[in-house]
Amino acid sequence: MSLTIQKANVTDIKPTLGTPSLGFVHDAIAGGTAYKIGADGYFVVAAQQHPFLPQFVVDVRLPELPNLSSFKWVALQMLKNSGGMLYIDSSNSDAFALAWRLQLQLLPASPLLQYSPKAAKFSTAVDVVREASPDDNQYVGKLLNATARQRGGLAQADLMQFVQQKQAYVLENRGRSAGAAVVVPQGSSYAWLEAFALDPSVQRSPVSYTVFEKLALKLQEQKRSLIFGMSHLNAGEYVGSMKLGATMIGQSYHAFLPTACADFKLAPAYT
Repeated sequence: MSLTIQKANVTDIKPTLGTPSLGFVHDAIAGGTAYKIGADGYFVVAAQQHPFLPQFVVDVRLPELPNLSSFKWVALQMLKNSGGMLYIDSSNSDAFALAWRLQLQLLPASPLLQYSPKAAKFSTAVDVVREASPDDNQYVGKLLNATARQRGGLAQADLMQFVQQKQAYVLENRGRSAGAAVVVPQGSSYAWLEAFALDPSVQRSPVSYTVFEKLALKLQEQKRSLIFGMSHLNAGEYVGSMKLGATMIGQSYHAFLPTACADFKLAPAYT
C-alpha cells in the first residue's frame, strides 16, 4: 500500500467536529492548513498565531490504514507539518483511534460545559442582561481587552465586530454595570461563550452567579443553551459553574506526537 500526503484547501474538507463543541476549535480548523492523506483522509493544523492551539493538529479523518506502520507514518506526517501536539475532541473517533494504536498518553484539556437553567434560581429582577450598543464600547472594551484571552478576554478589533453583529452583552446588577460577555450562535440549539469578564466591583461576590445565570436565561428565550470551555487556570470558576447547575457534556485531550515517531523509520511503501 502506498500513502501520499498533499496540501488541500481547508474549505474543501468536511470537519469531523460537530455541535455542541468548543468554539475556539472551530476557529482553529477554519483558519488552519489542511493536508490530504491518500484519497479520503486528512488532518488540519491550526495557525501558529492561534491563541489556544498554536500549530496543533486540530482535526483528523483517517483513511483505511492496514497496519501499525501506516498509523506511525500518518503521525510522522503530522509531526513534520505541525508543532508536535495533537488535539483530540471526545467526539473524534479517528483521533482516538490514532492515539490508541500508537499508545499515546492523553493529557486532559478543556471540558465542554452546558448551562441551561429553566427558571431563575439565583437571579432576580435587579439583574439585567442587554445587548451592547456602540455607547457601551468603552466599558465593554475596558473589561474584555484587559482580560487575558485564555481567561475570557478579547482583542478590541474582534470585539467591535461582535458588537456590530449584536453578539455582545452588558451585564447589570441594581442599575450598575457588572460585566460583559460575547456569545456566538453555534448550530440551532447552542450559543458559545466567546468572551466573559466581570466588573472588578462584583468579582468574588454573589453577583457573579446571578448575572451569569441571567445571561443563560436570556439565551433560553432564544431556545439556545449556553456552552463554554474552562481553562485549568480557572478551578474556582469550574466549581462555581457546577454549583450553578452546569453539566459537563464533552472533554478534550492533548497528545505529544514525537513519542509515536521516535523509533519509526520510513518503510519504502510509505515514502
